[in-house]
Amino acid sequence: MLRFGYVLAALLLTAGCRGQRDGDETAYQSKNLGQKPVVAIVPMMDHTLNYLPWSLSEEFTLSIRHRLQQKDFFYLVDQQSVNEKTKQLSNGQNPFGKDLSWMKKFFFGNEFVVFMELIEHTEVPVRAQKLGSSSNTNAELNMTIRLEIVDLRESTPRVVLQELVQESHFIPKPFTQSNFTQVAWGMDGFNVSPMGIAHAQMIKEITLRIQDYILIAKANL
Repeated sequence: MLRFGYVLAALLLTAGCRGQRDGDETAYQSKNLGQKPVVAIVPMMDHTLNYLPWSLSEEFTLSIRHRLQQKDFFYLVDQQSVNEKTKQLSNGQNPFGKDLSWMKKFFFGNEFVVFMELIEHTEVPVRAQKLGSSSNTNAELNMTIRLEIVDLRESTPRVVLQELVQESHFIPKPFTQSNFTQVAWGMDGFNVSPMGIAHAQMIKEITLRIQDYILIAKANL
């Protein structure tokens, strides 16, 4: 009977220690999870006149979001809910304007909100000689995206970053729009096409800026 008592006491002690460790681990995880910035990625505004059969806004927005999810530094707000919310923006609610006071209520519950605007997506022929048609030349794909990150944690929204991100990529003559039917985003072969590679580099640059500036802002407040 005495031996049984020792065994029972040992089991209770072990369970207690395990419960304490589990509780400490849960508390530690909760504390760390609570430190992740809550970020809303607004769908990219596309103001270009491009010839592509798919939405550049959708491609860039989802690709940037996917890279951020892989890094796992942020809590990303559900994209569908952000999309529905941004459809309600009025003309007076300009994310790149001077008055940002409306953002606090509009994006209530978010710590940071990211706005992106595709300003340029143009293939420009590069002519080695003045004579000759554009179909006989290489080209440059010029892209410009306006990026803005707004910190919503204080009473007044604060711009963390507003920048024009520009990229220019060489397009060999066989892959220019005059000579090549571009493989669409999401299809096999797009990622290894000159345009797919150019887009991937731009997406990487935008993602790094979002990640770095939000993490710095989070650490400084």
